[in-house]
Amino acid sequence: MMKKIVAIGTSRIHWPLEYIKKYTRIDVDFLNVGYFQSAGQIYDLLFRSEEISQSEVIRPRFFRRDATPENPFNDKVFHDSLFIKSVIEKISSADYLYIELSTLHEFQYEGIHIQGNPNYYRNVPFSKIWKDGYYNIYEPELNVVRYQQSKKFINDLVQSVSKVYDSKLIFTSHIFSSDASFGREVIHKSVKDSCDMFGLTFIDKTPLVDSFGFRVSSSGERDIHHLSWRGTKAESILLSELILGYKDKDIEDNIKEDDFIEGFLL
Repeated sequence: MMKKIVAIGTSRIHWPLEYIKKYTRIDVDFLNVGYFQSAGQIYDLLFRSEEISQSEVIRPRFFRRDATPENPFNDKVFHDSLFIKSVIEKISSADYLYIELSTLHEFQYEGIHIQGNPNYYRNVPFSKIWKDGYYNIYEPELNVVRYQQSKKFINDLVQSVSKVYDSKLIFTSHIFSSDASFGREVIHKSVKDSCDMFGLTFIDKTPLVDSFGFRVSSSGERDIHHLSWRGTKAESILLSELILGYKDKDIEDNIKEDDFIEGFLL
């Protein structure tokens, strides 16, 4: 019987799962609800989905239209509470749950953590809002609270997920190299320490960054938010071996760098 994995996070974990879906006997069940960066958002998705599904104000700001080829975004999430319920059912039925906690920066509306830069009503480049914030610029009337999440919250989140969900849990955080952390070492250490405390698996991607580097665009610009494609392949091999319990030659032999054109699988 195929083992099923569900991922909650960003394209940093969705891309290696695209490899796994294409080349292994692992059932990758994408959620089709975009990306989540913050610990608070992931907690609310897992434990407060009913409140989210009932609010016409929160839904367009909780979910963000982001996608990879095998994980297209489904707009039903903006208006269909039954679809949101089916997402939670997918998560609950997974053999493996892969969770990426990328940031401690939070945006909160009426107790629910929402996207820092939602794109339902307007699609604003991050470069325009990183300093003052999307809500201060475009929706000040919502009185969205911006704050820094605590390490204790990370600990409570990891513990809560391990108690409630029967899936085997794999956690990771944002990527950085041993030479430059870009301020990401705090979330990295918080998630790793919590996993160590509760005996859960944590994937440290720093060795992958050190070995394979960050992604470089066709124009030669370095993308410090994503592993190179070779690094992504290495991560997919590592992850598949972790799930299957052995090294899958199919994924190691078949993945070629030219599987990607402009960042998309052929």
